[in-house]
Amino acid sequence: MKHLKRNILAITLASMHIMGSGYNVDALEEKITSNNIVRTITYMEVTGNSVNVRTGPSTSYTSIMKLNKGDKVEYISSSGNWSKIMYNGKTGYIYSTYVKSISNDSTSTDVRQITGSSVNFRKGPGTNYSVIRSFSKGTQVNFISKENDWVKVNYNGTVGYVFSKYVSDKTNTDDNTYITKYVTGNSVNVRTGPSTSYTSIMKLNKGNKVEYISSSGNWSKIMYNGKTGYMSSQYLSTTNPIENTKPETQGEVLFPDWFKEGKDILVRDDYASNLNNAFTVEDYNTGKKFKLIRTGGTNHADVEPLTAADTATMKSIWGGFSWTRRPVLVHVNGKVYGASMTGMPHAGLDSEPAREYTSKNRSDNYGDGINYDSVKNNGADGHVDIHFLNSKTHSSNKLDTAHQNNIQMLINKFK
Repeated sequence: MKHLKRNILAITLASMHIMGSGYNVDALEEKITSNNIVRTITYMEVTGNSVNVRTGPSTSYTSIMKLNKGDKVEYISSSGNWSKIMYNGKTGYIYSTYVKSISNDSTSTDVRQITGSSVNFRKGPGTNYSVIRSFSKGTQVNFISKENDWVKVNYNGTVGYVFSKYVSDKTNTDDNTYITKYVTGNSVNVRTGPSTSYTSIMKLNKGNKVEYISSSGNWSKIMYNGKTGYMSSQYLSTTNPIENTKPETQGEVLFPDWFKEGKDILVRDDYASNLNNAFTVEDYNTGKKFKLIRTGGTNHADVEPLTAADTATMKSIWGGFSWTRRPVLVHVNGKVYGASMTGMPHAGLDSEPAREYTSKNRSDNYGDGINYDSVKNNGADGHVDIHFLNSKTHSSNKLDTAHQNNIQMLINKFK
């Protein structure tokens, strides 16, 4: 089948004058084919030292970082005398006097990947040229041109040459230059830098989808839910490890409206006096199961892990206690219901009497109040939340978008 090709003028940044630098950014072309879109990025270079990058386009906004002469940034847009830029995954505003355009070589973003390990990035098209740095397998570079057996590329604003054998053909990207990858392990640390000496900022689990940005040795720089960090490359794959696994279900998956029949699915047992009221939750992404019991909740179900082992399983899924919303399947009385759940116990203390006032600060900094912890010695202070179709939060009495999105995803899968 012949592929239709068309050229679209995607971005025109014509004769844009920035105060103090007087540069023009040529009109740039975005080339679209049937399965490939190449987005053009404009790189700029910082011309001063200790230049503030702020949260907004004036000096009244907070400085979030300082850049120095020679730093390469990605230009996004202009606002008066300020330029909105991206640097190391963070966006902010810099005074336009302190940035200048880089040659058109740096604006090409036909994104390719390095296919070998320890591949030299040289100053010229030959082994007689000095090495700028080495690339790891999977590193993304921006293709500029080919010169015999060498490919001219841009890497983070630096232009150089790589032997063509080690550069892939065009990558299939959508409307950005990142590549989608999947986490293959559970409780995998994402750190602030490319080694275990850096602080962990979050944990990801098997099946989590991330946007791959670049490589640094055995580490990959990724983006997840808008946050960037580094994780060990061994835990990333281009294929979803759980895509072809379907959770064990007994018959049809049901999606009752919470304020109709949904609120009666789980028996409410405020003091957890009858353990026969317990039910099983299956995490949709990992297939792991654990038991809970409902001990409260009107707008949604407040539930508690039945045992310390159940809490441990829950923590292994979420990577610790977490407010992250995850799609789950609730198994009760031979039926399966689609729902969404958090993994953060709150508003209770295991050490205090259930359903009585406590002057102590309840879990997750809920302060004093009624102790919503009925299941003792289970390794969790307080309860966690399960939301069903159209259930609401207790604090705002509104739908929680993330929970409802999870439920809609399950509806799309099973209906």
